[in-house]
Amino acid sequence: MQRDQPDLAYRQYQLLAEKYRTPELAEQASYLAQYLGNAEDLSKSAQLWHDINPDSRVASNLLLDSLFQTKQYAEVFSTLNKFDWRSNNAMYSLLLGRVEQLDQGDIEAFAQALRPQLQQHPRNPFYHLSTALIARYQLRWQGAEDEVNEALHLAPSLQQAIVLKADLLFRQRKFTETTRFLSQANKAHPSPQLQDMLARAYLADNKAKKALPVLQSLIKEQPDNLEARFTLGRTQIQLARYKDAQNSFLELWDMAPNRSPVAFYLGYLAELQKDQDSAIDYYQQVTRGDELITAQSRLIVLLSGNGQDDQIPAMLKQARKNNPDQAAQLFELEAEWQSKKLDYAAARQAYDEALKLDPNNPQLLYNRAMLGDKDGNLEAMIADLEALIALEPDNAQILNALGYTLTDRTARHNEALQLLLKAHTLQPDDPAILDSLGWVYYNLQRYDEAEDYLTKAYGAFPDPEVAYHYGAALWQQSKPDQALRIWRKALRSKPDYSPIRDIMEQYGVQP
Repeated sequence: MQRDQPDLAYRQYQLLAEKYRTPELAEQASYLAQYLGNAEDLSKSAQLWHDINPDSRVASNLLLDSLFQTKQYAEVFSTLNKFDWRSNNAMYSLLLGRVEQLDQGDIEAFAQALRPQLQQHPRNPFYHLSTALIARYQLRWQGAEDEVNEALHLAPSLQQAIVLKADLLFRQRKFTETTRFLSQANKAHPSPQLQDMLARAYLADNKAKKALPVLQSLIKEQPDNLEARFTLGRTQIQLARYKDAQNSFLELWDMAPNRSPVAFYLGYLAELQKDQDSAIDYYQQVTRGDELITAQSRLIVLLSGNGQDDQIPAMLKQARKNNPDQAAQLFELEAEWQSKKLDYAAARQAYDEALKLDPNNPQLLYNRAMLGDKDGNLEAMIADLEALIALEPDNAQILNALGYTLTDRTARHNEALQLLLKAHTLQPDDPAILDSLGWVYYNLQRYDEAEDYLTKAYGAFPDPEVAYHYGAALWQQSKPDQALRIWRKALRSKPDYSPIRDIMEQYGVQP
């Protein structure tokens, strides 16, 4: 070992252990095999250690671990059956932990070894629980519940059985049953784990008021449980107990190794109290994690409102430097901010940078396409929409966006028609698609078909744009009175809608 030859040291210790059969030598050989990461050697050494000293739980646990690694499932049960489950709960718990880690290829092999054990030892609850875990993996919910119920019948206070039953109910979204079961179980056999599960089940069932005292009790028992404290703060926000939530997060501030999520909620609470300076200060301390993008978004709003826009580019640049995996989203934030400022050139540059990092992001492509509508870059808009359709050929909304753009802004009406017919097939009742189809038929001078589609579109969504199209089709169908009625009604709701005013002026009629 001093000469850094642990493999040679292992072989010598194993030989000595086999010769002299002393537990100390077998223990040393086992730990060296574990250190070397050789599951077969560990199985051999741990088996020897276990044979020499069957009362050593460490030896038994190492043996079970190695047998699982080498997929000797029959030997797993042969070892376990030497021990009574009542006095060796830890060993059988190791069995459950290992079953949960089995991958798909090993599940059936393990199940084959388990079935005869269940028949030979029908009163061992851990074998029923192992069967339940396999059934859960296979999504056989009723089979899993039956096995867990049998385990609870054999051992009503067995924590692993209680936890697994609650988990099965929760996974099936039977939240009311989950909370009822856990509430009764926690009264009979109280534990922090059951309290935690009960609180999560109440929250999933939208019963925050009931979750609150459970979380408070849990924290009283486990004051260092940071996850429970965090959940408590969020629950208090949900119940609009903002001062209590603020106190909870302030207590967590001094305890949490990662302050970013805590800073986010403190910033949010400061915003609710109209304390913008504190909100900005806290949001600036969100430097990573899931809350980063939302915190940066709120900072943009707050800094813009305070006349501190000049800080935003440097802030976003630093955030991108610190979080390269979220850089595309941060460029997207910058693009949205620049677009709101009407600086479309800067917005397009930010979208370009975002798409260099994430070139096939549909949302980014769509947002940049819509920017083309604002900055007048029609070619870029069409190119982005075409790229989107290449990514999502059956996306009816994108087909509609490109089809409408082509017929409204170019002379490519026949191409637009094919796109819109496909969109209509995918979503036949969508009023936006019906409107686009009516408009492309109008531009193709197929006015009777235009009227048919626009009648349906207007009936479902009578906004000024649809009214403009519908009225135009009616006018071309020699129905001026109907057209004027539609246009004038639209202008009453939106008097400054220029397309309708322009077409009425073109036809020499008064609004």
